[in-house]
Amino acid sequence: MAAARDPRASARGLLRRGPILLPAATATGVLVFLAVRDAGYELRPADVLPGSWRLAHLFVLGLVGLALVAVPAAGVPSGRVRWAAALLGAYAAWNYLSIAWAEQNADAWDGANRTAFYALVFVLFAFWPLGRRGAAVLVGALVAAIGVLAIIALVRAGAAADPESIIVDGRLAWPTRYPNGNVALWFLAFWPCVTFVSRRELHPALRGLFMVVAVVLVNTSLLGQSRGWLFTLPFVVIVYLAISPGRVRAVWALTGVAVATLIAGPAVFDAYEAVGTGEGAAAKIDTAVRTILVVAVVAGLVGAGLAELDRRRRVSARTAQRTGQAMTATALVVLAIGAVAFVSTQGSPFTWAGDRWDEFKEAPQPRAARGGSRLTQTLGSNRYDFWRVAWDGFKGRPLTGIGSDNFRHDYLRERSASSEEPYYPHSIVMRTLEQTGLIGAVLLLAAVGFAAAAALRATRHAPGLPGALGGAGLTSFAYFLIHGSVDWFWELPALGAIAFALLGVAAGLEPRRAIYPRTRRAREPLVTTPRALAATVAAGALLLVAVVPPLLSVRATASARDLFNSDPGRAGDALERLDRAAGLNPYSVVPRLYQAQIVVAIGRPALAADYYRDAIARDDQDEYSHLALGALESMAGRQRQALQQMTRAAEISPRDELARVLLRDARAGRVVTIQRVNRNFNQRRANRGR
Repeated sequence: MAAARDPRASARGLLRRGPILLPAATATGVLVFLAVRDAGYELRPADVLPGSWRLAHLFVLGLVGLALVAVPAAGVPSGRVRWAAALLGAYAAWNYLSIAWAEQNADAWDGANRTAFYALVFVLFAFWPLGRRGAAVLVGALVAAIGVLAIIALVRAGAAADPESIIVDGRLAWPTRYPNGNVALWFLAFWPCVTFVSRRELHPALRGLFMVVAVVLVNTSLLGQSRGWLFTLPFVVIVYLAISPGRVRAVWALTGVAVATLIAGPAVFDAYEAVGTGEGAAAKIDTAVRTILVVAVVAGLVGAGLAELDRRRRVSARTAQRTGQAMTATALVVLAIGAVAFVSTQGSPFTWAGDRWDEFKEAPQPRAARGGSRLTQTLGSNRYDFWRVAWDGFKGRPLTGIGSDNFRHDYLRERSASSEEPYYPHSIVMRTLEQTGLIGAVLLLAAVGFAAAAALRATRHAPGLPGALGGAGLTSFAYFLIHGSVDWFWELPALGAIAFALLGVAAGLEPRRAIYPRTRRAREPLVTTPRALAATVAAGALLLVAVVPPLLSVRATASARDLFNSDPGRAGDALERLDRAAGLNPYSVVPRLYQAQIVVAIGRPALAADYYRDAIARDDQDEYSHLALGALESMAGRQRQALQQMTRAAEISPRDELARVLLRDARAGRVVTIQRVNRNFNQRRANRGR
């Protein structure tokens, strides 16, 4: 990313020095597209592109296969990178193996495929040298694309006739309908962005442009009102400053972004409160959006001017050292003043921490603002209850875990006072321990450790901008892990894939053995021997077998659903498509449930019983299938069988009010209708899958 007049920065020169750049750039575009598609999350029926992350998985698999056999290696990846890739592959294989002992086989299959997707993304971005400028161009394009998404989100929020179409509970909910997921997307891009701002290798205009993007990303994150982001941010800042070269410059860049955020922040908080109270929400949101954009542009112009001065005048090493010392002293003074102010207003920090912990465990989840920002409201949520159940699952099977993505039924059985019905434990740490056990935890930790070691070596030994990008990519991944340790980011494929892509770029920047570019070895791909080619083909075939059937099943299910919704007269065709979907994924209950709902909708509820029985055979702990089958038995006058099914549903989810009420009616001999079950169950469906 040098000045335009440098001929080495031409597209042809970049591809010649880093031929993997084109496949990597294509994959980057796919990941950005996936981010717009609700981050690839598919459990919500409104998704208009079923199987989107699975399609991305197949696409990346094809790119990796093509690169292995066709892209010149120009050097063997370092041992650290190879170990990281091998261990990620082993961790994915362990997730696949967990299907054998998982209670929900379909969920375990999905979880394993997602893990394999992340491993492939890491390989694509880490195994081949991107070149010094190629890495900067690739990461810069990714950052710019995410910045454009943030600007689009702001414009949409400001222009929306109904703010709640994009602002949910006062929080920005686009492009991902989970506000915390949006914040994570913005901050995966933030660390490379602020790195570009701080580097004098870039043209001043580019540095100013990235300052605009950085300010937009931070303030758009404020619109997301993520408490997890706020509390993990100081730790990530420490990581960034600890591992990045050019700390003084990084501090100045962060300071500039912070000042701009302090200026725009009050308007953002006013918008959040306005949505919560319903008083002038549209006007306040529009004001916040305009303020953010104006402040960002002004900050960009100031940043470009300072960058021009920075380019014209070099600071001596002694001056830089003194500046760093002064910054450190200032930071210590500020911390000391802050500590004194905290103690004088809050009392003992230990008492405060204990109160916040009790609040986290017991207080309710805050909704829209009731005076003040959500960031300063109660820490209450049901996460403590999620983690308690996950930890109990880990203690039950500490070595192997309960199976990839197998959490939801355990939580339905063992939840305390929560009414939520999450699929995931909202923590990468708890997910890894509970679902893959100590074996999986060791594999994942070792893989990340080797990749981080390679990235750290890049920050120390790669000169100039590449070393700084290594630190930025590693920081973005650290952010993903730290914030993801208290949220369900692993299960959002776009977030996980972007995090592993940036980790791959950082690890791939580690200096590797130089190969003279005109030698034959430099022109050879990584896979050349017949044995290696056969192994590559076999691995690719296995992954195709793992990915394609669930993908085709999801798409056939969506096709059948859309066909019936648009033309109920073609119910027979829809049922046939669902039969194909059920055959493609013998573990999934979804096709059978849709078939049952179709025959109920066309007035033939008695035919639905067999579909529900097959769904139960696939997953005996599917609460809805038991309730629905019990209702059909009740309508048919078979009260004993109805009572059995209702009892089983109440055992699966003891705290479910609907299951308890229906069981009480069945015991009293009252008829329970399938329409009643569907009506009440669908009211809760929007809260599931999180």
